[in-house]
Amino acid sequence: MDLIELLVADHIVGLDLQVSEVHDQIWVPSILARRENLAEQAAAEGVQGRDGVAEDRSEAVPPMTVIFRLAGVDGEATEDRVESLVDASSDGAEAQRQVKRRKALCQAFNACGGAAVTVAELELALS
Repeated sequence: MDLIELLVADHIVGLDLQVSEVHDQIWVPSILARRENLAEQAAAEGVQGRDGVAEDRSEAVPPMTVIFRLAGVDGEATEDRVESLVDASSDGAEAQRQVKRRKALCQAFNACGGAAVTVAELELALS
């Protein structure tokens, strides 16, 4: 059991997670969701942003706030616990492999006349 917990955007994050992944997958989405909620509330209340213009979503994301706290001091934690995140670098490589495989399958399907056979079978089934 860990003695400290790290809190990022109301989530307890694992101590072994990459900081950049926590930033990209937890912090940034939470900031954008907060901004969207505030914009919806402001629109419902008829409030405009600075200088009478609606707020721009492209504003820079503030630095990530990380709260260090002792585990179990105030009782059991109620925040969601995040122990693993999707590795963005391996996800991109896997996506590229899938694209290459699909392309090869489509080329093989086309080379053996699969499209023509499929269309002929559909025409027979519909007649």
